[in-house]
Amino acid sequence: MPHRLRQLAAILLLCLFAVQLLPAAAGAGGEYLVAVNEEVLEMTQETMPFWSGGHLYVSNVIFSGNYRNLLGVACSRPPNKPVVLYSLRSVGTALFFDLETGQAYDGQNNTYRLPAIQRGSYVFFPIDLVASVLGLTYSYTPASPAPLIRIKSASVKLADDVVFLDAAASRMRDRYNEYIRSLPEEQTPNTPAASVSAGQRVYLIFTVAEAASARSTVDALVRQEAQATFLLTPEQLESGDDLIRSLTATGQGIGLLLSAGEEAVEQAERGNALLWQAARVRTRLVWLEGDAAAAAQELRRVGYCVMSSRLDVSGRPLTGAGRAQSLYQQLAASNSRDQTVFLGTAQANLVGLRDLLGRLREAQCRVIAYRETL
Repeated sequence: MPHRLRQLAAILLLCLFAVQLLPAAAGAGGEYLVAVNEEVLEMTQETMPFWSGGHLYVSNVIFSGNYRNLLGVACSRPPNKPVVLYSLRSVGTALFFDLETGQAYDGQNNTYRLPAIQRGSYVFFPIDLVASVLGLTYSYTPASPAPLIRIKSASVKLADDVVFLDAAASRMRDRYNEYIRSLPEEQTPNTPAASVSAGQRVYLIFTVAEAASARSTVDALVRQEAQATFLLTPEQLESGDDLIRSLTATGQGIGLLLSAGEEAVEQAERGNALLWQAARVRTRLVWLEGDAAAAAQELRRVGYCVMSSRLDVSGRPLTGAGRAQSLYQQLAASNSRDQTVFLGTAQANLVGLRDLLGRLREAQCRVIAYRETL
C-alpha cells in the first residue's frame, strides 16, 4: 500500500477509535466545560462544543490567544480562503477547511469528509480529526458540575484526567457559575420561586439505550443516595447480566419494557426468567408501548403491575441545568406527595440529572424506585 494511503487509513482508524470512546450524543444538547492542558476555558453559549454527525465539534477560540501556544496549534481565517489550523512546532503540518464546499484536506492533500461548521462569527472543528492530524489528544469525562472535554498537547503537565479533575474542581465550578449567571433570566437556574416539599417522593423512570450510559446514570444516583427504575426489554436482558447486577446491587428498580400485544404475558414471563438467571431476582413491574389496554388488562389479571407516569418529559430530556430547573419547578408546583416522571433514555438525561438530583436532595426530597402499590 502506498505511503499516502497507509497514512490516510491510519488517521481514519484513529478518528473511528476516538469517536467510540465518546458518548453517542450526536444531535444532543448540553453544557460542557472545556480545558486546554491545565487551563479551564470560559463557558459561553456562542462557543459551547456540540455534536454533529457523530463527531464532537469545538470552537476556534481553543486555537487562539494563549491556548494556541499551549497546544502548539493556531487558527488562521484568511478572507475568501479556507480556514487553516496549523502546527506551530511542525512546519507544513496543517488542516484546511473550505467552508463553502464542506471539504477538509491536509498538507499532503489527503481529503476528509469532516467539514468545519460556522456559527455566527465562530468556526467549529471536528476535534477527532484535528487531534489525529495535528498531534493532540483529547478526552471526555463525566464530571460535576458539567462534563469535561479536555484537549492536550505534548507539553501537558497533569496528563492524568483524574488528577486534573481533583486539582481543577474549584476552577471548574467557578467557570460553570459564571456561565449560569450569564444566561438570560428565563434560562438561569436560580433558586426557584417554589420548592418541593421535604419528604416528597419522586419516582424517576428510564429506558436504556446502551449499558455504559445506564451505569453512569446509576453512579450519579448512588452519589446522591437516590434510586430510580430502569426499563429493560427481554432482548436487553439476554445480554445485560453486568448491568442487571449493578442495578440490583445499588437498589435500583427494574421494570420490563414490553410491546403491547397478545403475547405480553409471555414476554413478561420470558423477561423474569432472564432476570432470575442473571441476578436471582424477579419483577412485577411492566411498562407497555403501543395500544396497551388489552395487554394491560391481561397482565394485571396474572399479577403484574402496569406502570404509568404523571409527568412524561422524554421529549425534553435533561440536557442541561435549564431543563433540570424546569422539571424541578414542575415538581414543586405539584400538590401530590408522589410524583412519577418518565425521562426516556438514561443516556439523554445524564448531564442534567446530576443537577436535578442535587436540588431534590437539598430540598430533602426522596428519590426512590417505583413501587408496585403506587
